Amino acid sequence: MARLQLQNIEKYFFTGSDIVEAIRNVNLEVDDGEFVSIIGPSGCGKTTILSMVAGLTTPSSGDVKLDGAKVTSQTTNIGYMLQQDYLFPWLTIGDNINIGLDITRTKTKENEDYAKDLLDQMGLLRHIDQMPSELSGGMRQRAALVRTLAAKPSLLLLDEPSLLLTIKQNYI
Repeated sequence: MARLQLQNIEKYFFTGSDIVEAIRNVNLEVDDGEFVSIIGPSGCGKTTILSMVAGLTTPSSGDVKLDGAKVTSQTTNIGYMLQQDYLFPWLTIGDNINIGLDITRTKTKENEDYAKDLLDQMGLLRHIDQMPSELSGGMRQRAALVRTLAAKPSLLLLDEPSLLLTIKQNYI
């Protein structure tokens, strides 16, 4: 069985006077260890698909399944990094990378050390006590990636694939 399955996914958005078809008849299977890219022009539904996989929105029809179970809400098994970094401007980088651990009540010394190690791999450990406004855009994106990875998700969704390529080449 595939790790992730999208079966006959359709998504419609309703406005005051219209129905917008965003996604029609999407079928996809992803196995363990696979890296899949969704490529298309702006506005074609890539982010909508990722949001349905992450459990942030539900399909109008069809099923999204992770390990055979229907995805109906958010889960810590899925890490989703959006196009913007969404770091909290009033928290230090260290606090930002641990916010997911705080929210899910999984903050332990071991998990904090793991997050710090990731921050070090990204070349940002010396910035742990700085505020997001003190970092460049790329540094902020890497900090946001650390925040996503710190929760140790089994599935990672990235809404900006060039970030992964940059990090893979330069830091990991």
